Amino acid sequence: TIENSRSASGPMAAYIALNSLGVSGFQVIIAHHTEMAIDLQNALEKSGQFEIINKAGLGSAIMFVPKISEHINFNNLEEEACIRNSYVGTFIDVMRKSGNPFYIDMVPGYSSGGTKYPFRALKIYIMSPYSDKDINSRFLSFILDLKKKIDSKFDFSYKKIHLAEYSHPLK
Repeated sequence: TIENSRSASGPMAAYIALNSLGVSGFQVIIAHHTEMAIDLQNALEKSGQFEIINKAGLGSAIMFVPKISEHINFNNLEEEACIRNSYVGTFIDVMRKSGNPFYIDMVPGYSSGGTKYPFRALKIYIMSPYSDKDINSRFLSFILDLKKKIDSKFDFSYKKIHLAEYSHPLK
C-alpha cells in the first residue's frame, strides 16, 4: 500500500497473473473451476450419501455434509447439532491424521439464523487448472470409503458438548 502498511506482493502477483493470462485466459480458468465444482457437487449428491449445502452458489467451493442414517432419531435440535457436528468433526480428524490428501476443510458453523445451534459442514475447493473428472471420481471414492469406515465405528448416541468450545482441528 502507499503507506507501506502491507506488502504489495499479493496485488503484484494478481496483476502479473492477469497480465500473463489476459482477461479471457482468466475467464477460462474460472469457468473450468466452476465446471469441475458442479461436476463434483452432482457426483456427491448422486451418491446419496451427502447433502450439498451451497447447491445454488456459483464458484469453486463445495460445502457438504455426510448424511446420517434415517434410523437415527433426535429428541431435539441441540442433540441433533451435537451429534451431527461431532460426526463432521470425525471426518476432519480422520483426514487430518491421514494427511488430508484432498485439502478438505470444515465450515465451523452454518445456520439460516433461525436456530441458535450452528451446524458444521465439510468444504472443498477446486483450485487447480489440472482438476478433471477423473480427480473428482477419485475424491468421491475416497470420501465414500471414508464415510463407510466412519459409519462403522461412530457412536451416534448423544453426549452433550459445548458447541462454542470446539476448536478447529486443522488450525
